[in-house]
Amino acid sequence: MNIKYIGLFLIFIVCTFFGSGLAVAEKRRIERSESIRNLIAHISREIECFRTPLENIYYSFTSEILENCGILEKIRSSGLKNALEEKGNLFCFSDKTFGALINFSDFLGKSEYTDQISRCKYILSLIDEDIKKSREAYPKNRKMYSSLGILAGIMIVILLL
Repeated sequence: MNIKYIGLFLIFIVCTFFGSGLAVAEKRRIERSESIRNLIAHISREIECFRTPLENIYYSFTSEILENCGILEKIRSSGLKNALEEKGNLFCFSDKTFGALINFSDFLGKSEYTDQISRCKYILSLIDEDIKKSREAYPKNRKMYSSLGILAGIMIVILLL
């Protein structure tokens, strides 16, 4: 009989941690989005001020968040477009923004520097919009994920009793 209650308690704890894990995953998506935004801003500055080649720009940029998920290494080895296509949308970007980011990365380094700067500014505005929306929605979503985890745990425990 005691083993049954211990098992029910463990199920409740797992559901609660699952809800918290979803909230943490969303926060990481926002952090990765901010890091990609910083990369695009870095690219824009380097092109505008110094006209630095893309390979040098990629190697001069550092981000622990992008390093940890393997995107920065992929960007350095095969370029921004290939890294984004391979890793997918690990960010809090809408499909429209992510598509525009891939399109932007395809033309990066292939046109005149003034065109590249204007493309950087445009993509930064789209990214800023999505990050702002995600930041505003995060507290509400965090509470929702935590509550749903707890409620799912309680529901499963009640069903198994």
